Amino acid sequence: MLLDSYLNNVRRNFKKKEVLFDFDKGFISLMHKLISLPQKEHKKELISFRMNWQTCLKKEASMQRELLLYFNYLGWLDYQIDNKDFKKLCFWVLEDIDAAL
Repeated sequence: MLLDSYLNNVRRNFKKKEVLFDFDKGFISLMHKLISLPQKEHKKELISFRMNWQTCLKKEASMQRELLLYFNYLGWLDYQIDNKDFKKLCFWVLEDIDAAL
């Protein structure tokens, strides 16, 4: 339960500093779910999260997409779901993100 406690601290800290964005909320919630679920149910949760997040990214302003400039969460999710090669660690420009969506 140490990881669960750590996630709660991260959420509280982000909220206090007013930098808790939709992705952060969703990702922290996903991690909470994955901690409590058996391994065989992780794939379903990851697929659901990826689909919802990708839909939001297509609609949201570029500010939400900018986090992909630092780490390619879409690639990481694909790797977790299908073991697809994780080729791009990050995107260098927002236009590359739009093309990936």
